[in-house]
Amino acid sequence: MTQALLRKPAVQVLVAALSYFVLARVALLLAIPPGYATPIWPAAGAAVWVVAAWGRPAILGVLLGSAAANYTSAHTDLLAMATDLVVPLTIGVGAACHAWLANRLAGEAFRHTSFTGTGVARLYALTGPLACVVSASWGTGTLVAAEIVAPDEALYTWFTWWAGDAIGVWLVIPIAVLWQRGGAWATRRTSVLGPLSVATACIVGVYVAASSWEFARLESAFLPEATAMEKAVQQELDRQDEAMLGVARALEGHGTPSPSRFAHLVEPVLERSESLTALEWVPQLAHADVPDVLALIGNALDTELSLRPIADAQDDHAHPVLYVHPLDGNEAALGIDLGSEVMRRDMLHVSTDRATSSLSAPIELVQLSGVAALRAVPVVESDRVRAHVVGVLHVPTLVAAALHGFGSDHLVRLSDVTEGSSLLHLRGEAWPEQPLFVHQVSFPVGQRTWSVEVTPSAAWVRTDRAWSAWAVLVGGLALAGLLGATLLVITGQAAINEELARDQERKNAELAFINEELDRFVWLASHDLKAPARALRRLAGFVSEDLEGADPEVRANLELMQARSARLERMLDDLLEYARAGRASPAIETIELDDLLMHIHMDLRPAPGVSIELTRSVPAFPAQRVPLERVLANLVDNAIKHHPTPELAQVAVAATDLGNHRLAITVEDDGAGIPERDRERAQQIFQTLQPRDEVESSGVGLALVRRLVERAGGELSLRNSLLGGLAVRFTWPMEPEA
Repeated sequence: MTQALLRKPAVQVLVAALSYFVLARVALLLAIPPGYATPIWPAAGAAVWVVAAWGRPAILGVLLGSAAANYTSAHTDLLAMATDLVVPLTIGVGAACHAWLANRLAGEAFRHTSFTGTGVARLYALTGPLACVVSASWGTGTLVAAEIVAPDEALYTWFTWWAGDAIGVWLVIPIAVLWQRGGAWATRRTSVLGPLSVATACIVGVYVAASSWEFARLESAFLPEATAMEKAVQQELDRQDEAMLGVARALEGHGTPSPSRFAHLVEPVLERSESLTALEWVPQLAHADVPDVLALIGNALDTELSLRPIADAQDDHAHPVLYVHPLDGNEAALGIDLGSEVMRRDMLHVSTDRATSSLSAPIELVQLSGVAALRAVPVVESDRVRAHVVGVLHVPTLVAAALHGFGSDHLVRLSDVTEGSSLLHLRGEAWPEQPLFVHQVSFPVGQRTWSVEVTPSAAWVRTDRAWSAWAVLVGGLALAGLLGATLLVITGQAAINEELARDQERKNAELAFINEELDRFVWLASHDLKAPARALRRLAGFVSEDLEGADPEVRANLELMQARSARLERMLDDLLEYARAGRASPAIETIELDDLLMHIHMDLRPAPGVSIELTRSVPAFPAQRVPLERVLANLVDNAIKHHPTPELAQVAVAATDLGNHRLAITVEDDGAGIPERDRERAQQIFQTLQPRDEVESSGVGLALVRRLVERAGGELSLRNSLLGGLAVRFTWPMEPEA
């Protein structure tokens, strides 16, 4: 019944679309911001599978499933979804083309897989990395053309897309290959599905961990900058408040100031604060006194003043603007009754009742673009507020002045959140719908509450992003490919072996070949890859024994291979010893230098013509024996090894008590020495002054000596020896016995 239903083209379209959609939606949960690609895209593998099984109906299903997945991920409301179908459908065309091309290139290999290494490699290469170039290029090009992804982000998105599709294909292909086979193959499906599920979980886990680390790193880099920007805005507001308070204090106790005195007081404040566009003198007057005061001020200003309400709000007092500085461009403000408008009246009342500065709700300025606010500072006389100094605060200029030294890496949003949320100013590009992270602080400003929000721009995230996500993708791609190929070869060969067992006599030769190939594969996977250097050396030895009497050049190459492998092992051992040097705390022992040198001589076993002589000694002293012996052994060994005639090397060791529990030991030889220009380099790890083919050396010895000496608290120096070679002098601490 089910098989008959799946043969209908409409059902095949529906199943292909639904399968792609579900797998894609799950994978999109791992999309890497700010891009739109995900590191694992199993829907690509499912697309190749269904197109191989059903052909053209499945191609249409893949297109619809891909379009639906990208459509719903890019839109959250019906209006937006109804107006933009082009991008998802275009990406769907790319997904369908990838599935079609993969089957054109490897359709036969997909349906009749040869379970040899060559057959599996061909199947994986054609359906994965090669065919996935189409979907990645098509999809990334579509996003760039639609201005969803920036051009400088295109390469990163393309690589993520391509790698995600390739991993998805490689994870699904082994299951698809085995699923279309019946009989003995059916029992092998779970043995493939289980390990691949584990591999997928591992890749996702590593990616999630890498993403978490990357998120934490970006946040730790962002927060100090965001905090500094938020504090800069608050400090700018505080400076303005302090400046206006200074003007108000200077005007207290002097009655109504003259126009020149007011201008003299406020002009320096306006010069220091660009965001204060004007300062006004606003007295609090009884309505009966207004005509006389306006006439008096009008005469002083040589103009006619009248009280002009700007709205119909009622107040017990009049609050006319008598002075404004600068006057140019602000003449229309003279005579305006601030108490006639509710918002300005409330600001003045709060300032009067609390005898402190007060801020108005946001207002729009006619002469400047952008949001502004009024700040009222009370002028107190005889414990009564008799006037206000009112400043016009231009918010965009305020933010620009506060953040002039911060660059444009982050977006800043300033809002008035006293009643709801009212945007004051946005610095930078449009605020993202889903910011990566936001630093938000609310603070009081003149009896109101403002909020500063800072979020990193997409350009900053791209610039500061590390390559950990790329590393995870490359590692995941390698893991998926190796595991998929291994499962196909092992599972496929095991199933073939079961079939061949039923006809043993007729298939003996073929079965022996398959078993030999399987054994070789398992041996390589379980042994050689665990210890490549050791395996390479042993393999060269085995081949050398088998080719005894062969061409001398062949044997020489094999011996060279053995020597290189042994050198690699020695370098790894020396590197480990170098890394461990000085970490332990060996016991303190009483040391006699002649006895120590005798042990070193016995360990090194030099040629009979080599002389190792203690020319000047010190009495027995307490020190750490193990690291000191390693230092002396390495120096003596180096002196012999790098001597022009190692069998005739002359090495002299001398010790001197420096006092203050310190010892100086010099090891010198009559060899070729080290030129002064090369002495610092010779003490670096893996540095050799002679070709390794002439003198077998890992380049770790002198670096190890320096590390041990410095870890013990000593110093190392190189100079010319009186014997004609090199003299290495180091100091060593003498310690009381434990």
